[in-house]
Amino acid sequence: MELTATAALGDQLTNYVKNGSFEIGTGSSLGDWSQLGTLTTLEQSTSNVLYGDHSGHLVFSSVLSDAIYQDATGMADGDTMTISLDVYVVAGTIYLFAFDGGGFSNGASDFSSGTGWQTLTVSHAATAGGVRVGLFGSASGAECYVDCVICSTTAADFFDGNSPGASWNG
Repeated sequence: MELTATAALGDQLTNYVKNGSFEIGTGSSLGDWSQLGTLTTLEQSTSNVLYGDHSGHLVFSSVLSDAIYQDATGMADGDTMTISLDVYVVAGTIYLFAFDGGGFSNGASDFSSGTGWQTLTVSHAATAGGVRVGLFGSASGAECYVDCVICSTTAADFFDGNSPGASWNG
């Protein structure tokens, strides 16, 4: 299911990330999220959830080589996108990244500090109509739960099509 969310919250906002609350998925599939490398654990979880009924549970098997990512598309080239997510760090350091659309170049990143729930945020200009958004772990065994991923032209609290005043598109 490929859905983006639009919220009528004053100005119209769009969350270009699909399945940002990890509600869609089964087993080792997290719906619209792709895997780079081989994570030790990649699953939908009902533990450590901030929004909805699920989060993504990730355990990385190698240093900065394993990742989950998504190509957020539909924005205009040059639009400055704000990407934000909440991550519950169990072990290691977790990196949020944003790269040029469709690739792994010209990136920007933010990283976790310590353990527990944290919000990571990064800004990046859209190219080729998109931004590649994802997470890396700092070491083998780096572990986290992730929820509430948003990619929007305006910094905003997380929303999806189930949020009050919002709807699903696509």
